[in-house]
Amino acid sequence: MNQTDNVNVKHDKVADAIYIKFTNEAIGTTKDIDNERMVDYGFDTGMPVGVDLICVSTGVKIDGLPKADEVKKILDGLGISYK
Repeated sequence: MNQTDNVNVKHDKVADAIYIKFTNEAIGTTKDIDNERMVDYGFDTGMPVGVDLICVSTGVKIDGLPKADEVKKILDGLGISYK
């Protein structure tokens, strides 16, 4: 797991997935944006805690993701394209 400015990033190349954890807050609920993107929300605050992105080798759809600018920077650093 890589850490960038208090953000933890786990990139599993075999699973073709990335998990980006924004905070250490406990997860209260997870909502699917679509089949390739899920958002975890905090138990106490209801704010985004992290995002789970799958099939990343085909590019990640940024629209609708929380903290999209931060996600773009992370994807750039990993060499993952986004749309």
